Amino acid sequence: ANNNSTVNFSITKNYSATVVNLALQTDHFGTETTWKLTNSAGTELYHGGPYTDTDEALPLPAPETETFNLANNDCYTFTIYDSVDDGMCCDYGNGSYTLTTAANEIIATGGAFEASESKSFRIGTLSTTDVNGLSAVYIYPNPTSTVLNVVVENKSNTPESYTILNTSGQILQSKKIKTKEDLQINVSNISQGIYFLKLSKNQSETNTIRFIKK
Repeated sequence: ANNNSTVNFSITKNYSATVVNLALQTDHFGTETTWKLTNSAGTELYHGGPYTDTDEALPLPAPETETFNLANNDCYTFTIYDSVDDGMCCDYGNGSYTLTTAANEIIATGGAFEASESKSFRIGTLSTTDVNGLSAVYIYPNPTSTVLNVVVENKSNTPESYTILNTSGQILQSKKIKTKEDLQINVSNISQGIYFLKLSKNQSETNTIRFIKK
């Protein structure tokens, strides 16, 4: 009855979209601002900055925009830095950043911080295939040791490119699909393990399929 303990914790929200957009409005001292996006293994996937300083008597520059194509079933951390420890808002302009999904769901937003600020989020659900518009596509054999065949039941759904990612979100192989032969993917050069094949079309349509290399 006398055992008491208190701990504060936060729950990282899960998002089903694998495309995440960044809108970054710098203040007038853009050279102070940098950022990076890392996965759960700490690998840096994207980074940006420093940007350009602007005259305080003039309007703020146009926002910077970036698009992140992320692997399913992983956690990510967006970290933004200010080199003089005064953030992006509000003494030298109303700077801010916003991370959103392709459906404009806000993942994180901010601007008033000191040296840095980090926001974490999760993409996907364990053991679930992420499908966003690119359907009637499957792969065989799975598991495979040499070649992964992509089958498209409807030619109008033929993907335009593919990317192979490991469970840490690192890109191992990527290629544009121009011919039927490109749908036969040689995976003999990658190690045994679990991977994700991300098929993309028109940037907004994706299908991420888990496969095993034996």
